Amino acid sequence: MALFLLPSMVSAETLEGKIIDVQALIRNKQVSIPYQKCGLVEKVVPITTGANKIYNSDDILQRLFKTVTAPTAKFYVEECHTEHRDETQSVLEGYLVTYVLNNVIYQTRTKVRPESNTIKIKVSHEIQ
Repeated sequence: MALFLLPSMVSAETLEGKIIDVQALIRNKQVSIPYQKCGLVEKVVPITTGANKIYNSDDILQRLFKTVTAPTAKFYVEECHTEHRDETQSVLEGYLVTYVLNNVIYQTRTKVRPESNTIKIKVSHEIQ
C-alpha cells in the first residue's frame, strides 16, 4: 500500500475593503457583587456570681458584673457580614464591521475597533 501526499495549491492575497459601519457587540451579564453590611446586634450574656469568665480580662466589665444582680445582661456590638447584590454589567465582546469589497457588502467580527476607514481582508484560494 502506498500513500502519496500531494501539496494543495494555496494562494492568498490581501484586499482592502471600505468600511461603511462599525457597531460595538455588547453582551449583558449578571454578576454578584459582594459588600459588607454592618450593624448593631444585641447580645445577651448570662451573669454568674462574680465576674463573668468571658470578660475576665477587662477590668471595667469585671467591676460592672460584680455590681449587677440580674441573671442576664444585654450588650450591643457591631457585627459585619458579607452580602451580595446582583448587577447587570455590559461586556464589550468585539465589533461588527460592515464593509464594501468589489461593490458587494460584507460583515465581519473583529476584537478591536478598526482605526481607519478601510479593513484588510485576507482571501485564500485553494485548488483541490
